[in-house]
Amino acid sequence: IWLTSYDLQPGYDTSGYYGFPVVGRGGITLQERWNPHPETYLSVAADGFPNSFYIFGPNSVLGAGALIPLLDRMVGYTVKVAQKLQRERLKSIEVTPAAVRDFDAHQRPEARINSSSIAPARRRWT
Repeated sequence: IWLTSYDLQPGYDTSGYYGFPVVGRGGITLQERWNPHPETYLSVAADGFPNSFYIFGPNSVLGAGALIPLLDRMVGYTVKVAQKLQRERLKSIEVTPAAVRDFDAHQRPEARINSSSIAPARRRWT
């Protein structure tokens, strides 16, 4: 299992790409898979990259708030997957493309704004 996190400190490259190739199924690199923008499931896994997990991956870190609960959930998810691999004697596990698409659609700014309290009014009171 490969586990990594992003450096989001000022001065770091926050494009979501690594300085080395991460190669998944069929020889596709993570940079190719994440073009034009990074997509993950629960911000911890990308389809086509078995046994690969990310801590604070794309669309995960809040602009404000506590990071410890997020870290706890992401690591907890990864540990549960590792336990499943061991318990069921699986050699690999990966997220489905449909799950990635669904999560990405949910994380899109327009989806979040349209379902929030700051969304444009649907009808007027007058």
